[in-house]
Amino acid sequence: MSTATKLVLLAARQVSVVVCPAYTAAHGHKPFPLELALKRGIRVCVGTESVVDTGSLSIFDELYRLRRDYPHIGGRDVLAWATRNPAAALGLAGRLGSLAPGRFADVIGVSFPHASGADLIEELLEEEPAIHFVLVNGEEVIIDS
Repeated sequence: MSTATKLVLLAARQVSVVVCPAYTAAHGHKPFPLELALKRGIRVCVGTESVVDTGSLSIFDELYRLRRDYPHIGGRDVLAWATRNPAAALGLAGRLGSLAPGRFADVIGVSFPHASGADLIEELLEEEPAIHFVLVNGEEVIIDS
């Protein structure tokens, strides 16, 4: 069965696909046909795989690799692959994946160099942010010391 046929079947079933580009590269696997999947309407999510294989479990490392490999895909789209899309894939789009009243307060507080007038999301996907805190359901679980 061809890749195109497989993607048509996945799209028809409204599945979500998780890509882990650092893991894929670490193992020398053929890259997932991301652009074809997007054209077919497949929901793409980004995740991490194994610290043993990649040296990191940082979602930012995966996002950097995606931006490097697909610079023409907008930063807001790439960020949604780590926020809104996974929430939708889990059937929790109304509770996770974005900040709004009544949703779980899962937030990462970061800082990074910012140029006046530049797009914050694009810069976030190009810089190595310092993580200052992590909130899960409104509770601090990691605090900058």
